[in-house]
Amino acid sequence: TGVAEGVNVTGFPEGVTGFPEGVTELPEGVTGFPEGVTGSSEGVTGFPEGVTGFPEGVTGFPEGVTGFPEGVTGSSEGVTGFPEGVTGFPEGVTGSSEGVTGFLEGVTGFPEGVTGFPEGVTESSEGVTGFPEEVTGFPEGITGLRVVGPGIKTPKS
Repeated sequence: TGVAEGVNVTGFPEGVTGFPEGVTELPEGVTGFPEGVTGSSEGVTGFPEGVTGFPEGVTGFPEGVTGFPEGVTGSSEGVTGFPEGVTGFPEGVTGSSEGVTGFLEGVTGFPEGVTGFPEGVTESSEGVTGFPEEVTGFPEGITGLRVVGPGIKTPKS
């Protein structure tokens, strides 16, 4: 395994061995992690099979985000990264809950204070940019939001 030539990746913390078999580089334009971010959280060995890194234009995690929270080992199998225009998580957001497969196109992340989705919630609908302040996710049985009209968003189960 390795990284693309010229990429400045500072490494992974103790206990992290790198990327799994078949992951040989980071995509073009990805320079590594921002200041203070050394890789993935301790115990995270990389991305699961089929995940090669971040897509073009995504440079890593924002300042203060060191990786994924406990129990989250990366992105779900088959998820190659974030959709176009999504550069990472906002301040205070450390990752997505286990089993969350990613964001749909047009969803840019979570607002301040939102740390991810609750158990059983796998995604937001296209065009939903996040949750308002102090909202930490969806209640049990709600799997996302759907847009039903201009400015109207309703839960879907």
